Amino acid sequence: MRPSSLGPTRPPFPFETTGSASGPRPGRLRRIPDTMTAVPAVLLGGALAVGVAPGFGPDVVAHAGNEAGSGGAVVAFVHRTPVGILLGLAAAAPAMGLAAAAVTRPALLAVPGRAQPLRRPRSGHAGDYPARVPVGTTMLGALALPGMRSA
Repeated sequence: MRPSSLGPTRPPFPFETTGSASGPRPGRLRRIPDTMTAVPAVLLGGALAVGVAPGFGPDVVAHAGNEAGSGGAVVAFVHRTPVGILLGLAAAAPAMGLAAAAVTRPALLAVPGRAQPLRRPRSGHAGDYPARVPVGTTMLGALALPGMRSA
């Protein structure tokens, strides 16, 4: 893994692929590309519009759900209060701060040595990813089974 100026760097594990046979790689990033900034900005702006503008999101979603053939089953009841909006902003602020710290100062959020064994399954081999799908599905099913049996 080549180090970049954004995000954490770490030495490769001996069992990981290095990607050296994949050809030349671009140089270090000096700034985040515009395409990687525009998409999150548009998505965050849309989420903010749906969450803040009264009647913008819920009515549109309910109308789209009814038009899709739910038979009138989609009903949107949204009650916004100033306290609820402040709590939402208070929950989003630490997340944005942690994300900014992870990009600009990765040493603050570095993975401790005791967590390194969790990285070992991420070897980078192509066969690892299809193998994880049935394992993850089985684990989710095992977690959901007690709730399904009690219903």
